[in-house]
Amino acid sequence: MQPTRIEAIKNTEDGLRRWVSIVETYSKAQLTKSEDKLGSISGLAQRLQRVMKGRYLAGLWEERLIEQLLWYTRPPSLCPKPYQSPTWSWAAISSMVCFSSSQLLRDYDLLVELVDVAVENIGDNPLGQCKSGYLRLRGTVLPVLENWAGESLEVSNLHMLGYGSGHAGFDPGAKEFVRDVIPDVVDDRPSGREVLVPILDDSSYSYGLILYATDTESGQYWRIGYFNVRRWQKVRDQAFFQNEEDWSSFEKTITII
Repeated sequence: MQPTRIEAIKNTEDGLRRWVSIVETYSKAQLTKSEDKLGSISGLAQRLQRVMKGRYLAGLWEERLIEQLLWYTRPPSLCPKPYQSPTWSWAAISSMVCFSSSQLLRDYDLLVELVDVAVENIGDNPLGQCKSGYLRLRGTVLPVLENWAGESLEVSNLHMLGYGSGHAGFDPGAKEFVRDVIPDVVDDRPSGREVLVPILDDSSYSYGLILYATDTESGQYWRIGYFNVRRWQKVRDQAFFQNEEDWSSFEKTITII
């Protein structure tokens, strides 16, 4: 089936599907200057603006923005330089991008609340290259734990486990929960500052982001990966929390830059 021409798109939902397809195809291309990524795709974004609601934010649309955060990449990108985009945008990396199919489904539950989002562009073009940006979410924030031997965990080896009153996080022994854990970039950051934020539940699985705490501000993070596990509610049901207060202690407002 041929993709729908942009000019023939009549509604936001079809526009979002078309945009995801454009980004996936476009991310396979090798640009001479990777920092020109958003500028190079801005013409297509401008043609879609007539049906997409809200702002255009570093390669994503404000309408259904949370669902669009669920992109992933294979293989992981080298840590991009110079700055291209906030880490929550696909434009921040230099590898091929795919989107979770769940963000196109109707039947799902959002697990986070969008509190605020803003992007500052270079120059006057709101569809072009980014200078900076942030995304503020309210949701469950779980730490990454060391394994039982006290060894540091690679992002690619993380597995989810909720356990103990007032404790939750990842452990490599809980493989029955995990479907995918995919890092965004290859770098040498030390482990121990990672957290997991579940974003969306569909009928079978949960999808979310792996974040890394910055050095500059409490509650501020970079995105470093994507995960896909058994439905979050099932994970909660099988965790050994003694009461709802244990779980609610992980509800936080965070900023991703």
